[in-house]
Amino acid sequence: MLNRILEAVRKALNNKGGFTLIELIMVIVILGILAAAAVPKFMDLSTDAKKAAVKGMASAMQGAGSANFAAWKVGSAKKVTVANCAGVSAILDGGLPKDSTGTAVVVADVTPGSTATDTASICSVTGDGQTVQFSLLLTL
Repeated sequence: MLNRILEAVRKALNNKGGFTLIELIMVIVILGILAAAAVPKFMDLSTDAKKAAVKGMASAMQGAGSANFAAWKVGSAKKVTVANCAGVSAILDGGLPKDSTGTAVVVADVTPGSTATDTASICSVTGDGQTVQFSLLLTL
């Protein structure tokens, strides 16, 4: 009886079991899938995306203002008078852009009253709860 028990213990000690490579790969794949599903719940990038979208709008407005200023300087027939930041909508195709909620962005003077010819005004554009400043070359 004791010999049987000792023999069973020896067999158990000699029988080395472990995980196969396929089992380990499957565990790693499952952990990867779970991590991919869990990461978006902990990382909210929507605020950064909204800020980047508003920065893009501000850059487009600044570029349109620069192009209009150049047209003004060379006497082009396509020039538009821009006396303040609100006038930027006249030089944008389709007017002011809309934010992700479908609301038109708000453009305002940060330094009101700077409407002299050939000067720049600091403007702000607000959309999706984000505000970005840009400079706009004014023309009268």
